[in-house]
Amino acid sequence: MRIATVCGFQSYWGAHPVNVLDLEEGGTIGGGEESTLRCSAGLAALGHHVECWWYGQAGVWRGVQFHTLAEPIYSRIAGEKWDAIASWSALRPLHYAQPGTKRIFMQQLNDLAVPGDWNRADVVVSPSLNHAGMIYGWGWRGKRAVVHNGLDIELYKKRLASVKSNLRDEPAQWVDETPWDQRPLQVGHWSSPDRGLHHLLRAWPTVLKMEPKAPLKVGYE
Repeated sequence: MRIATVCGFQSYWGAHPVNVLDLEEGGTIGGGEESTLRCSAGLAALGHHVECWWYGQAGVWRGVQFHTLAEPIYSRIAGEKWDAIASWSALRPLHYAQPGTKRIFMQQLNDLAVPGDWNRADVVVSPSLNHAGMIYGWGWRGKRAVVHNGLDIELYKKRLASVKSNLRDEPAQWVDETPWDQRPLQVGHWSSPDRGLHHLLRAWPTVLKMEPKAPLKVGYE
C-alpha cells in the first residue's frame, strides 16, 4: 500500500532529525510526534510504501521518507493515488484525498478543537480506550479505533545498576534481563500533568508505605 502520514503539530519541540528517537542526547519530542514516527516506521516495516510530512528535518528513517512542511504536500495528496492517509491532529490533509482513499484521523489531543470538516474522516483513532470513549461525548459518531502510545519495551531490557545494589557509589555496569524484583525503585512521570499524574500522586502514599525509599520524579518542559 501507498500510505501518506502527516504530523499536524506546530514545531514546538524544534526541527529535529528524522532519527530523533534513536538519539540519547539532545532535545525531545512529544507523544503525538513519537506516535507519528513509530506508526510510520511500523507500516514501512510491514512492507508498505510510507512517506511522512512533519515539521522536523527531511531524510529517511527506518524505510520512511520524511518531508519538511516546506515541501509540497496538498498537491501530492490530491494529485497522486494513496491507499490511505493518516494525519495526526490535522484534518486539512484529509480534505484533499482522492475518492477511495482511506482517511484516518489520529486525534492526539484532549479535545476536538481542530478546524476542518469531520465528515472527511473515515475513522478517528485515539491514543487510549478512555480517550476513545470520550470522543462520543464530544460529538463524534463515526468509527473509532485505538492505537496506544506505548513504551518501547526493548529500551528497558537493560538497566544501569551498581555492582552491588546496596552500594550506590560503586562503578555502574549494564545488567541485561534484570528480574523485576531486582530493578531500581525509581518512578518517573514525564508528560503533561493531565495524562494520569493525579492517579500517580494519589497512589504514591501507598507506594511509600511499601517502599519508603522509592523516589518519584515528575518533569515536563
